[in-house]
Amino acid sequence: HGRATAVEGKQHSPAEAEETVESAVEHLGLPPLTAVRPDARASAAVMLSIPLLPPLSLPPPPQPPAQRTAAESAAAESAAAEEAKERAAAERAAEKARREVRERRMSEEGVNLDEELVKMTTYQQAYAAASRMITAARDLYDIVLNMV
Repeated sequence: HGRATAVEGKQHSPAEAEETVESAVEHLGLPPLTAVRPDARASAAVMLSIPLLPPLSLPPPPQPPAQRTAAESAAAESAAAEEAKERAAAERAAEKARREVRERRMSEEGVNLDEELVKMTTYQQAYAAASRMITAARDLYDIVLNMV
């Protein structure tokens, strides 16, 4: 157990290896190596083939959120309710704007049935007049051909 371990040309003592492994195990949230084997901490680097590095300077583990007082909880709930009301009002305003834009577009792009009926009637009368004119021209042609 008194062996030094060489990594990247540096000599590390068992105490350094033990400190590095302990900090890594603690940071990762693993159970202590002593729970697996009593002498595992000192030989963990060799046993797990972990390259030895200087002791880690890890950030502290996250702390659980502090308990809120009733007044803080009520204020937070009130703020959340106010935010939900504002979001709902914004959604209603956006929906109203979408509806108005859709109506304006339909009035520009849409079909006016009265206007289309007037146009259809006009075309129908023009077609009937053209048809009568062709019939009259044909009759006139037949009469001229019979005279000759």
